[in-house]
Amino acid sequence: MQPRAIAELSTGERRAFFDRDSGVESAREDVREILPRVREEGDVAVREFSKEFDDVDVANIDVTAEAERAVEDVDDDTLELIRDAVEKIRAFHERQRPDDWREQFEDREL
Repeated sequence: MQPRAIAELSTGERRAFFDRDSGVESAREDVREILPRVREEGDVAVREFSKEFDDVDVANIDVTAEAERAVEDVDDDTLELIRDAVEKIRAFHERQRPDDWREQFEDREL
């Protein structure tokens, strides 16, 4: 099969190309199952998913303890600035996140 530009596709081929299922709903279902487990079980769930998806055995995830120790070395004013920046960055990006990755177009012939 020879690659073709979108402009070379028939109307039906273009519609099929843009309407195809890219597996997004399946991925969303997986994420709906994964996130609650990670929130509830933390590192235990991350280790299990690392084994399931990547075939990697993770012995220890010690990022949290290391981060907590590092915080002790930072003065209160700097910590407050960092927390404020995190809050602003998170809020900024939350506003940018679309409800759905697919953009809606008016129903018209391509």
